[in-house]
Amino acid sequence: MVSVRRQADATIIDVHGDLDILSSVDLTAAIATAADGSDPLVVASLEQCTFCDSSGLAALAVAKKRLGIRLKVVVPKGGHVRHVFDITELTEYLSLYGTVEEALAAYDSPR
Repeated sequence: MVSVRRQADATIIDVHGDLDILSSVDLTAAIATAADGSDPLVVASLEQCTFCDSSGLAALAVAKKRLGIRLKVVVPKGGHVRHVFDITELTEYLSLYGTVEEALAAYDSPR
């Protein structure tokens, strides 16, 4: 399940449960809507995500290509989901953070 909320100058997209072929469609749609919005930062939070397959990874990689530095991805260290990011080396491509607060703090908003 994917839910969207706003915090500060950011759109936070929370992924709950599995990030698979079904939910990656919802994630992609939420990211597209956020990309067209006025918030300068989009945070995809996988803090509550328990499983991520290749379709979820692909959705985030495409989002990074579209949003560049505007996208931050939250994947807590340890656990299965972070391991998937580590072994696929997406940690080298995506801006990963342990918490939403860390992702928000790392963004230097152009003003």
